[in-house]
Amino acid sequence: MQVNSVNPSPNFQAVNQKYVQRAQSEYRMVKNISNHLRFCIKAETFSFKTMSIQDAIDTLEAIKKFAIQSEATLSEDINNFKNLLRKRS
Repeated sequence: MQVNSVNPSPNFQAVNQKYVQRAQSEYRMVKNISNHLRFCIKAETFSFKTMSIQDAIDTLEAIKKFAIQSEATLSEDINNFKNLLRKRS
């Protein structure tokens, strides 16, 4: 078995896999993601502070492909997080 080394870029950010898996599950059932999923990501970022703003952006970008009917709302969330990140830097 051959193992290839991986050199992640310096800009690599982790994506919260539990939300990606949940988005996949919701997509299989209803072909969309719920507003509750978006709310949970916001709560982890702002209320509980267990997720950084950049991680929230990366996670939302990763689940965007599952948001067929709510893509505009998800894009708005991503833009809001990006604007907040710009203001903080």
